[in-house]
Amino acid sequence: MQREINVKSLANYLNLPQNSLMEILQELSNEKKVIIIFENKNSSFLFFTEKEIEGISSRLNVLKFSSSDLPAIISEIIPEMHLTESQCNTLLELLLKANLIKGFQTKECFVSLNYLLEFLLQLFWNEGKISIKGIAKSIKVAESCIVESLAHLQSSNKIQGFYIKNNEEYISNNLVKVEILKMMEEVPGITIPLIANKLGLEESMIEKIFDELIYDGSLLMRQSIAGNEVEYVTKNRVREEIIRSLSTIHKISLNDIAERLRIQYQVVHDMFSQLLSLGKIKGYIDSYTGEFVAETATLEAEQSLETPSDAILAIENLTVQAKEKVILEKVSIALEPKGILGILGESGTGKSTFLKAIIGQMDIKFGTILIYNHSPHDPEISNIIGYVPQDLSKIYPNFTCLENMEHFGKQYGLSSKEIKQRSEKIFAELKILDLKDTLVAHLSGGQRRRASIAIAMIHQPKILFLDEPTSGLDPVLRKELWNMLSNLNEEYGTSLVVVTHYPEEGEFCSKICMLAKNKGFVAIGNPKNLIKSLPGAGRVIILELKKPFSKISEYLSKQKGFEYLLEERKNEKFRIFSNEPMRNIVQEITSQIKMTEIQNISQGEANLTDFFRIKLLS
Repeated sequence: MQREINVKSLANYLNLPQNSLMEILQELSNEKKVIIIFENKNSSFLFFTEKEIEGISSRLNVLKFSSSDLPAIISEIIPEMHLTESQCNTLLELLLKANLIKGFQTKECFVSLNYLLEFLLQLFWNEGKISIKGIAKSIKVAESCIVESLAHLQSSNKIQGFYIKNNEEYISNNLVKVEILKMMEEVPGITIPLIANKLGLEESMIEKIFDELIYDGSLLMRQSIAGNEVEYVTKNRVREEIIRSLSTIHKISLNDIAERLRIQYQVVHDMFSQLLSLGKIKGYIDSYTGEFVAETATLEAEQSLETPSDAILAIENLTVQAKEKVILEKVSIALEPKGILGILGESGTGKSTFLKAIIGQMDIKFGTILIYNHSPHDPEISNIIGYVPQDLSKIYPNFTCLENMEHFGKQYGLSSKEIKQRSEKIFAELKILDLKDTLVAHLSGGQRRRASIAIAMIHQPKILFLDEPTSGLDPVLRKELWNMLSNLNEEYGTSLVVVTHYPEEGEFCSKICMLAKNKGFVAIGNPKNLIKSLPGAGRVIILELKKPFSKISEYLSKQKGFEYLLEERKNEKFRIFSNEPMRNIVQEITSQIKMTEIQNISQGEANLTDFFRIKLLS
């Protein structure tokens, strides 16, 4: 394809005046169907097609580059195109003018808006604060560009925070909360003015954050010993005092504890309930006497006041609210090392919301979340967790799989050699090693999902969170992907937390929590144990008739030995949950239906789909 066209020659060929040709070219350029770069005082021009413009724009919209880098970048996209630096700069100006790329241009480089947003977002998640001046100097853009990008992230609700130190830093609201709680545990009785001074914040800000901590239950108010003032105490410190009081006593009044600690009775009651649900104490609350009664003489209280060091995930009394609607309420879960937790439920039950709350992408109303004894908002957390979102837009489509790994791997401080070694091993585990040099845009949906998992594994996280990784895949590919995830779990010792709306996938998990619409969490536990808890201890009789039999469903549901009945096809196919001997079951059925009218009657085991259906119907 000839790239440089002589204006005079083309005008003569088309039998048009040069002025008319120039007007047509300008009109095409304005319509963004082509981009034209005029050369040699408008005597010739270079042109780019609409498809080429789309490819260039897509790539430049995710990069930071200098003028000298641009010719090579264009050549990668259009191999036969070899532009000078001056021509590239003209092209860049035209793309900016046409609003096809967005970003900030300085004397030293061009920084795309998407690149800067991604950089700031990762930094914010990793460290919880951003130095405006420091980042501007590092990226080589004006401070106003950083402020503009932060405003963009704020308006899209991707970050929440405020400016401090005369607008020199932007800090996460959650990071301040973590720091305040830490100070209050280290220095009991510390005052708001002293906290404000230590953090370099206004007292009014600290007071506002105190209100939020009280609202979400992390901070409690109680009367001072003198009784004439209100003082603040962390929830963790109150738990410490409760645990201490249980070290030698087998039976204790919850009301006595509330009076001694100078806090509300309901707070004490809720804390005992949480400790019991997590198995950190053994016993029960006597609802008649209001006492806690230990199961044995020696209480198995916490070895430490925080989550045990070998616990990878501990969620206590979690309540999540979006606007005025409570999505999840009072959820407590603990996951063992190298475990696989499945979050199961149909669409709209709050699965993804729950996952985002765990990893700190969504504020919680009440409760505590610890990942390897770290808050989701601790700076160290980014090195501990990996995250595979349902939306795959964070993978750059115009990068190869390996280029994506290099881009994200460098954010964790990995060298090119480390990235290449790790990438090849992970790609092999996920069966996409032969695709490492393929553009992501050319991958199928399943391959792109595996590439996303590989990126999340590049820094070898201790725990990997995946939001519906099998969505849109057929049953064969879903099983294949789960086998790969299981291998990653075994090979790297990486714990997994996986969201799915397919109940049968829970069978790959060591623990599941199941959600239902308008019911919240309906079950939490080991899949096999949950199935055994079903009617008939999980034993199923499968009954299929040759054709529908009127009122047979009503008859079967009334039989005493048939503990539960699931109807798969109306009056024709059933799953009967029963512990009755097979002979008795057959006799009951054939008393109403001739044996010759039965297509199949056999014994089987219940599955998680059965469990989910029963929980939804009950």
